[in-house]
Amino acid sequence: MFRRFKRVPRQVSDIVTTAKDLKQKNRVSKAIYMQRLNECSKCVYSLKALDICRKCGCFVKIKALSPSMECPLGKWSLGDAPVDVPESQESNHDSNKED
Repeated sequence: MFRRFKRVPRQVSDIVTTAKDLKQKNRVSKAIYMQRLNECSKCVYSLKALDICRKCGCFVKIKALSPSMECPLGKWSLGDAPVDVPESQESNHDSNKED
């Protein structure tokens, strides 16, 4: 029974990291997101009814959005995650370069 609680600190850390990414609007591209979800849906650890990974306990649809997250089984990693920057942020970066 207590074996499940060993994952809780890792789950909290993953949720905080993902929340920070989403707040800053750092997300992977839609193609990468769909690729990650596809990999997870084929995995034996996927609890499809709830979209939860039984290996790490994450909510797959949320974790897959974050460029700072990776699969604990190595099915997708940080290196395959270009950040999808919204157009409004791109224009802010361009205006800062001109100064």
